[in-house]
Amino acid sequence: RYVEWDEQPTDARRIAADSLSYDRETWNFLGTAPIEGKRWLELTEHQKSDAMSLGFYQRTWDCFLNHYRSYAWVELDRDSRDALQVLGWSENTWERN
Repeated sequence: RYVEWDEQPTDARRIAADSLSYDRETWNFLGTAPIEGKRWLELTEHQKSDAMSLGFYQRTWDCFLNHYRSYAWVELDRDSRDALQVLGWSENTWERN
């Protein structure tokens, strides 16, 4: 997220708080919202709609919010595995995380 909670328009805060259950703390501190533990495909249609209203789609949700944490190494596409390897991850370190 690029803009802190208090600087978001009222409508954006309402959408974020609705099905995604964000509040000031979970919005401002990445990784603290339970919803971020879900991959895009685990979100309900309502949650996906709210996320898209905030500018997220499958790739941005899974990468920037979930950080692919809910994926096993073999579930990641080749580009994602390559990028993670550049960052020092391997299949073994990823699966132990």
